Amino acid sequence: MRTLLLLMIVSLGLGACGDDMERQEKLSKLRALGGVSNPVIPQPSADTAAQTAELTVYASVPLGATVTPSVFKDTEASLVVALDEATQEIIAGSESYTEYKGFRLYSVKVKLTMPTTTKFSALPYYLTTGIGKIRYGIKLASGSEEEKIVGDILVYPATAAESAWVAPTIDIGTPLAGATVKAGEAIDLQATVTDTNQEGLKVGWFTNDGKIVNRRAKSTQWTPPAAGEYSLIATARGRKSKALAIKVISVTAL
Repeated sequence: MRTLLLLMIVSLGLGACGDDMERQEKLSKLRALGGVSNPVIPQPSADTAAQTAELTVYASVPLGATVTPSVFKDTEASLVVALDEATQEIIAGSESYTEYKGFRLYSVKVKLTMPTTTKFSALPYYLTTGIGKIRYGIKLASGSEEEKIVGDILVYPATAAESAWVAPTIDIGTPLAGATVKAGEAIDLQATVTDTNQEGLKVGWFTNDGKIVNRRAKSTQWTPPAAGEYSLIATARGRKSKALAIKVISVTAL
């Protein structure tokens, strides 16, 4: 029997936010940012209990707003095995809110229970490619707003390059946290990322106010509209793994 590894893949569903091209960079509503996990899990043997994975999901919400998380079975998924509600569990007491200027950063942990070993051979494409897909679904609701996050857990042979997966990282080099900038002037934004897996990272910038020229570029510019306190978020998601790295800083405009 081949030894396999499970690689967790996180991807944002369209949910209530619409097409990504229509998404604004301002943190003015519920916005799913992505998920973080330890993605490499050894396959259990036939006489071992089903293995579990833990996923931490991040979202931003306006100040004072709260989030209600839930799980769902992605019935629209094709060519994957979709986990049902019984195998996806919101971990009690894991919800957290961190207050920043203009928004709250929300996180919650979800426990996922993998299918037993005997089911891996039935995964679509497993026999022809040696790779299977297991789908999960998480829904975040805040007032009338809702966003869905769906992701795949990929079953890889242990010898595959993906088994050596390393979490990406992101940092904001410019401006520095706590920096003072000039209101009404374009401020350079510079993100530094590490991509050990060489999968290519998709960068995203968000702010509580002001205009970001190109929020998908590592190097771009942001203009704070007036004097005050501001928050900046930089995220990086693997193009293949969809794994999330996130950095939040606060700056002051005078």
